[in-house]
Amino acid sequence: LEYQFDADEIGAVTCVEGTIIFSFSNGGDYGVMAVDPNNKATGDYQGLDFKAPTKRSAEITEWKTAELFMNPLPSGAAVEFWYRLDKTGDFIQAKTADGNDQYTSSGGKKAVFRIGATGEIFEPRIRVIPINNQSPEVYRTRVFFT
Repeated sequence: LEYQFDADEIGAVTCVEGTIIFSFSNGGDYGVMAVDPNNKATGDYQGLDFKAPTKRSAEITEWKTAELFMNPLPSGAAVEFWYRLDKTGDFIQAKTADGNDQYTSSGGKKAVFRIGATGEIFEPRIRVIPINNQSPEVYRTRVFFT
């Protein structure tokens, strides 16, 4: 399936008039789902942990900004950047350089998010929010720190 789905097992898969239908089991529960071929789902992509370089004990790493490079953003779609520090707490949503929660610039190819937080371990998460069947495509991420 092209779409994210969490299950222990996927059983039968069939296509009925362009709609994919499949059976599944998850933790002893069973069900049937249909995939809407005209609407993509929101996707979360979590990266590997970044560990700060070794420094003197008095210096703490400050994570400054994140840059996302992408295919031109479809009109009405959006991307968000989230992060978590030191393997604790919830993910925190970063703001764009303009102070917004989401980057929504139609046709935009580079989104810059402000972080400005300190910690030794940095976990990135990118959320892509499609419009109908057009989804943002992020090619590369750069995270800056001091």
